[in-house]
Amino acid sequence: MEPPDHGVLRPARCRCRCRGHPGPDSGRLADLTPCGPRPQHAARTGASGWRIRARALYIRALRRRHPPGPAIGCGCGHPPQRRAAPVSAARWVRVPLDDALQIHDVLARYAHCIDNRDWDRLPLVFTADAQFGAPGNYTQSRDEIADRIERVAPYHPHFTTDTVIARLPADSTGRERARSWSKYLIVRHDGSLASGDYLDEWVRTDQGWRINQRRVSRGQRWENDPGGPSQRDLGLSYFLADAS
Repeated sequence: MEPPDHGVLRPARCRCRCRGHPGPDSGRLADLTPCGPRPQHAARTGASGWRIRARALYIRALRRRHPPGPAIGCGCGHPPQRRAAPVSAARWVRVPLDDALQIHDVLARYAHCIDNRDWDRLPLVFTADAQFGAPGNYTQSRDEIADRIERVAPYHPHFTTDTVIARLPADSTGRERARSWSKYLIVRHDGSLASGDYLDEWVRTDQGWRINQRRVSRGQRWENDPGGPSQRDLGLSYFLADAS
């Protein structure tokens, strides 16, 4: 006895919702499904039928969570539908890998300069007119940065981590710019710990990438912390501001 003709096979789950194609919630289990009546053997009962129905529900749930694009061979010509990217992701333009490596290298130099009080190497980290501190309390040069840190009790070692980098529009002179957001951890001479955030503005000079402004924010700290109380005032909105 020949098997019944259930119709021609066609692509399933076309996300473009073309006429004649099953919709995203059709629940079909194969890439190719019959267009005709449902095969009689699919309506099984008992343990075997229960397993088939359970698998169908599981696959349907997965497809709703991760909907596919047009089925292969759809031929409708419509492009796959994609979820719109979040605004923050669309505005966050990453720098090339080589630039990112140079920036990470400069961040490491900073920690070594501070821990060793090696102020002669600050030109490898900051521009000549670099600002350092917080709004309303910025230093205005490398010499002021060295003097400011020298007057603070030794905090070493410094650790800079979790750095993310975004490209910024060029400045008025055409110099390339970038911004990085990092977490830092310091270990004081008495063994106590402190943490916070660095928000750095970078410019590309003839010598490479240098920090033009470093904004420092204090993380979780005790009220009597020698570096001051907590001041966690930096976040993603600051990192993405003016990014393109």
